[in-house]
Amino acid sequence: MGGGGACLARRGAESAVTGEGGRGEALQAAHRTHGPREIEERRGAGKTLHAGQRRRRPARGFSAASIAAPIAGAATKGDIVFKPGDPVVHPIHGAGVVEVVERRELGGRLDQYYRIKLVSQPASNLILPTSAANDLGLRRAITRSRLGKLWRVLRSSPGSLPTDHKERYEMVQGKLHAGDVMQIAEAVRDMAWRQQQEGSLTTRGKRIYQDGLALLVGEVAASQGIELADAEVQVRSQLEKCLAANPAS
Repeated sequence: MGGGGACLARRGAESAVTGEGGRGEALQAAHRTHGPREIEERRGAGKTLHAGQRRRRPARGFSAASIAAPIAGAATKGDIVFKPGDPVVHPIHGAGVVEVVERRELGGRLDQYYRIKLVSQPASNLILPTSAANDLGLRRAITRSRLGKLWRVLRSSPGSLPTDHKERYEMVQGKLHAGDVMQIAEAVRDMAWRQQQEGSLTTRGKRIYQDGLALLVGEVAASQGIELADAEVQVRSQLEKCLAANPAS
């Protein structure tokens, strides 16, 4: 398991945000709210804005009591508000922990951002505007009290997957990006079982399975505050129980 954990950690690091000037930060925002894909594609522009912002005024953290201050970029009513120390999950970059909620001057006005330390690459930070975080799919990581349910999902009998490759991968990817850790667990379990049944997965199938496993392990690690390798041991032990109870036919 030690080798598997290291492999998974490397895979997570490869997909994580790389830093600006070696600082391990990428500004995932601009003045207005963008769709998730558009913000991701603006990463280069974000770095430029971030550098300029630092010249104007250093970013500074502030207390939870001041989060509700009426500034541009503040979360709107109905949005989930995160605080420092909260384990969270981004649908693309995976799990992390909110380090600070901070104000940054951008284009002559103050905006409010979450700075998130990524579990898969602790040297990197993901920075998201609080006003767009919910639209970007940022959510709370699973709580420890719900881990028992997660283990039951991983141990349960696998669901049937379409025989057609395209339909199967669309179904699995839909679960991985549904914003529900239980659906991620179902997708990982079903792909693990298919791998056991078929003896191997296609190249695309392996990538989807590894992506799902990385998302799940990262969330389990963030939820408990443990290392990725330790979280992977927990996840794989539950998967092994499922596979043992449902051997290849």
